[in-house]
Amino acid sequence: MLRNLNENDFDEYYRVRLKALEQYPVAYSSMAEFFKECPKEKHLDLLRDSASESQFYLKGMFVENKLIGLIGMKPETRSSVDHKATLWGFYVDPAFQGRGYGKKLLSSFLRDASQDKKLKMVRLIASSECKKALILFKNAGFEEYGLEKKGIKHAGEYFDQQYMQIECAS
Repeated sequence: MLRNLNENDFDEYYRVRLKALEQYPVAYSSMAEFFKECPKEKHLDLLRDSASESQFYLKGMFVENKLIGLIGMKPETRSSVDHKATLWGFYVDPAFQGRGYGKKLLSSFLRDASQDKKLKMVRLIASSECKKALILFKNAGFEEYGLEKKGIKHAGEYFDQQYMQIECAS
């Protein structure tokens, strides 16, 4: 089952997001340490916003009532760039990878984006180390438009980041 997360999903969200940050530290600009230090109320605000009528959301993929994947949409709010949104927080638990869940999350996300009349483009930043995710994004139609050398640092080592975008069907 795939749906927007809400504040009742806090425990599952916290568990899965922290796992993602710890397992793939170069995949996200957030760090596990920062995530753990963030007050619970901030996490709940994010989940409340996701459940609202806002264009911002965080969707979760559930298997047997267990959260196994995440994908988020963060639309721009400034009028000069409000035709764009950012895909963020994409993750599928490694135990469930290779079963099509990531593709379902991404397809749902792109369907939502194409139904938003205001959106013309979705962009994302992915670590060059995340080979499976990059293949999934490319297969979905995302195109690379830039490479940031040494875009993220972890444990004293630098990793490149790929900038990708896709035009929305609206």
